[in-house]
Amino acid sequence: MALVSRAIVIAFATIALRAAAPVFASESPSQRLSMLAAEAHERALDLFPFSETMGKGVGTRQDRLELTFTAEHRERQRAHNRWILAELEKIPTAALTPSERLTHELLAYRSSVGLEWLSFPFHQHYIFVQLDDGVATTLIKLAERQPLRNEADYRAWFTRVSRYPQYELPNDKGST
Repeated sequence: MALVSRAIVIAFATIALRAAAPVFASESPSQRLSMLAAEAHERALDLFPFSETMGKGVGTRQDRLELTFTAEHRERQRAHNRWILAELEKIPTAALTPSERLTHELLAYRSSVGLEWLSFPFHQHYIFVQLDDGVATTLIKLAERQPLRNEADYRAWFTRVSRYPQYELPNDKGST
């Protein structure tokens, strides 16, 4: 019976994928690149929620703090960069305009450099020695940009800043 159930599930999955294929195939390389760039940006804001606050201001991530130097977060960064590079390979550059090819190249370059940067262990000390992007300076900059207009904003701020004590120098073993 289990074999019959598995065959039915596979059959339905195959039909669903074939039905969806024309939708994906109808997207032009330009549209796919545009959607990739937008999704990559949103995923990057999930990885680095300070960027949303420091950039466009109020957003859904104003209560988040990511501990970017941890091994877990660095692996999420690696996965993000690898995902972008894999998606870019699926987009033929010959069909893109010169401006779109530049976008394609910049996304690839940033992801490649990001992966290279993540291969070095200096991240463990970087956030503590940087004058402009260190822990203390980032907190000051963030306090200047964090919206504090109502109770929800204050709650978001307190939620975010309550994670700040978790910034401590990680153990050098296995955190690259």
